[in-house]
Amino acid sequence: MIGTPIWFGPEDRPLFGWFHLPDSTQMRTAVVLCPPIAGEALNAQYTYRLLAESLCRSGFGVLRFDYDGTGDSAGDPAAPGGVETWLGSIRAAVELTRASGAGQVAVVGMRVGATLAAAELARSGPVDSVVLWDPCLTGRAFLREQRALYTMTFARPNAEDGSTEIPGFVYCARTARELEQLDMTASGGALAPRVLVLSRPERSAEERLGARLAGSDVTWTDAVGQEALLDIATTGIVPQQSLETIVAWLSGATRTDMAPVAVPASKRAVVASDRTGRPVVESPVRLGPTHLFGIVCAAEGFTRGPTVVILNSAAVHRIGPARTSVDLARRWAVEGLRVVRFDLSGIGDGPTRPGQPENVVRAPEAMEDVVDALKAVSPDDPSAVVLVGLCSGAYQALEAGLEVGPRGVCAVNPILKFVAPELHHGRTDRRRRLLVSWRAWARVWRQGRWLLALDHHFPDIPDPIWWAINRAAVRNRPGDRLAQIVDRGTDVLLICGRFDGRQIERGARRRLRRLESTGRFHFELIPDLDHGLQVRNERERALQDLFHHVTSRFAQTAKADEHVVTDATLT
Repeated sequence: MIGTPIWFGPEDRPLFGWFHLPDSTQMRTAVVLCPPIAGEALNAQYTYRLLAESLCRSGFGVLRFDYDGTGDSAGDPAAPGGVETWLGSIRAAVELTRASGAGQVAVVGMRVGATLAAAELARSGPVDSVVLWDPCLTGRAFLREQRALYTMTFARPNAEDGSTEIPGFVYCARTARELEQLDMTASGGALAPRVLVLSRPERSAEERLGARLAGSDVTWTDAVGQEALLDIATTGIVPQQSLETIVAWLSGATRTDMAPVAVPASKRAVVASDRTGRPVVESPVRLGPTHLFGIVCAAEGFTRGPTVVILNSAAVHRIGPARTSVDLARRWAVEGLRVVRFDLSGIGDGPTRPGQPENVVRAPEAMEDVVDALKAVSPDDPSAVVLVGLCSGAYQALEAGLEVGPRGVCAVNPILKFVAPELHHGRTDRRRRLLVSWRAWARVWRQGRWLLALDHHFPDIPDPIWWAINRAAVRNRPGDRLAQIVDRGTDVLLICGRFDGRQIERGARRRLRRLESTGRFHFELIPDLDHGLQVRNERERALQDLFHHVTSRFAQTAKADEHVVTDATLT
């Protein structure tokens, strides 16, 4: 199977996607995968990749893509008119597959992706087959669910400016109104001669969609496993049965003869411009011996200072939660920095190493991935980089700080206490130097949970007492490891919410103050910052502080380091 990263669509707002082809570079039918939106898109990304690969094995060509202003595509997610640009993205994707030589086109849409696909096909014309996977019958219902989730989880009201905030995303008033007006049951126009609808048993769509799909040959079945895929944050458990159902149904619904394919698309895109009008360009890259997939973002023709490398957060692919990695990369590129965001092996679009399971967070292979990526990004001096990460990415960045000694490490809400995934099959990898572990006597009640309970019930225990507890019970104390990174000359920035910050500073406040006196260590506590940056106000504050720290330390003072950038330096 051949997966090609491409940009396509409008020149002024190019869309990013992957065109997957069988090894023969011929296909029987082209399938366009319309993703969900917001947090559901993050959870479904890996499942869509597996669906594309499975369809390829059955002879299909597959295009999966990001809507305008989402994922790796160009555009501002906060700009008005989002729904209209998303519909235009679907139209451009269908046109691309037809221009590639496809005799037949099928469309698969999940959740709001199904709602948008139905709206666009109703006005631009039907395709040959359509799959509506766990469809949102109305945009109003989707927003109502997401608003309720946001309010219950974070206990925050929505803004008074008419915008709608949901976990990790904000839609302006106009986009929210357009979303609320989407109604699959009310719109007219044929979608396709053959339609497959997968709906959750408790949300059966047959009664409400039956009349809308009259005239099509409709197959109704259950969407098995959707709760585990979408409703539990960032688990993304693949609904294998639904994948098999979709592949089997499309295989029985489409032509069997193969046609040659030519993919008319670009491998680079202008996504912004700097203050002088110089284009900010993004290009796909492959890093290291494992060929890790990444995207390099830089002002065309030059950059200055060290390269900024952004790591995955949990199982979220390279765009980051709330699209933070993409937005930061483009803002830093405007300031003259070259930025690479990439997928660790087994995460997102990252290939796996031999014998490595996929979609495992904090896998031991990730430590090799980061070092390999740094050697590819800066082959003459792998330490000439600034590592940026959130959550598990922050942990990996700090581990690499001990291993490589980069120019800078910026860690947001690093998780330093977790059960290493390799522990289920043996012992913890010895390269994990920052992972907090317990001494033998303290390894009672679920690996030291008594310490967390103590912290919860007695939050005002004086720091000297915590220092004594940590000395007696804990190995790999965070303060000691942070001191080792700073002593190597690395500039370290930690940004933490109340809970994550307490895990680091508890019993180590004196050590942290000493580190701050070096001028190379900066610890910022934002009390209401949630772990996954899902709330707008605190997220914007954290990202603004992160942006200014990197810009002031590594871009504004780095004119002597200006050099020409070519893709060859990253392959």
